[in-house]
Amino acid sequence: MAASHVETKLAMHMRNTGIRHASVAINNRPCAGRFGCEILVGIILPEGSTLTIYGSDGYERTIQGGLRPPWQR
Repeated sequence: MAASHVETKLAMHMRNTGIRHASVAINNRPCAGRFGCEILVGIILPEGSTLTIYGSDGYERTIQGGLRPPWQR
């Protein structure tokens, strides 16, 4: 469940405290899919914010904030 993953928790913390840019290292890859962390982090973060995620197997991705939810497109 994405709500219990550190990426989404950090994105909410960033949003609530005004942090605009951060990086996090996790011991796996973010979950994918329509409601996965890769999408939800971009929805949670405000526009202009970024979160860089470093995961296992060389995973690295910077997610931009301000994405529209897929159910509103």
